[in-house]
Amino acid sequence: MEDKKISEAVELLYKGAKMLSYYCPECKVPLFKDKDRIFCPSCKRDVVFEGEIQSEHVKTSQNDKVRKAEHAEQTAQVQSDELEKILRNAISNLALKLGNADDTQNLKEIVELLDKLTNLIEKLKRLKYI
Repeated sequence: MEDKKISEAVELLYKGAKMLSYYCPECKVPLFKDKDRIFCPSCKRDVVFEGEIQSEHVKTSQNDKVRKAEHAEQTAQVQSDELEKILRNAISNLALKLGNADDTQNLKEIVELLDKLTNLIEKLKRLKYI
């Protein structure tokens, strides 16, 4: 994913949205759910599922549903791990900038970002163990 899309995803997670294990059919970015709204943060389009969530609106057998659920769980775990790596990398980069901060406003902004990123990592860890 591009840095801008990752930043948008992080911001959505920070605001309480939930990243789903389903992808946008157009841009392949993970879908998000905020309250009752499911949407693609990249395309800026709402997603509506008819009945149960199904790929291509094709009915599947119970075994297919179980396999898809297992795959979705594994995919969500991989996405979570990748997102945590990205967040840790961002923290490292900000820590380097912290040493070069030239004024108190810049210092304050960096510290606030570090705090937000750290909180996001903690939220991700809690989600992994739920």
